[in-house]
Amino acid sequence: MVILFLIIYLMIFIFLIFNFVRCLKNKFKWNKLLIFEIVFIVLTLILFIYYNNLPGFGFMPGFTYLGETLVNLASMILFIIIFLITLITKLIKYLVNKK
Repeated sequence: MVILFLIIYLMIFIFLIFNFVRCLKNKFKWNKLLIFEIVFIVLTLILFIYYNNLPGFGFMPGFTYLGETLVNLASMILFIIIFLITLITKLIKYLVNKK
């Protein structure tokens, strides 16, 4: 299951980078890119909470889902960083075009 998450998140990451480059070339709307990023952050957060609250086997509850939880947490942090980079780039582009 962890490999499936990694493949899906890698495809989403490539999708976001591709659309970010298209936004820089003015071939894609910034608003759509920001909406995509927010949706992916929320979905990753939901999956993170879901896998974090599942009961595990043995002495450590949830330990069997540690891989899924860590992959979702790392992906959420990566998507938040991409979101912040997008916001800063949009702000810089706006200020440059304003002058």
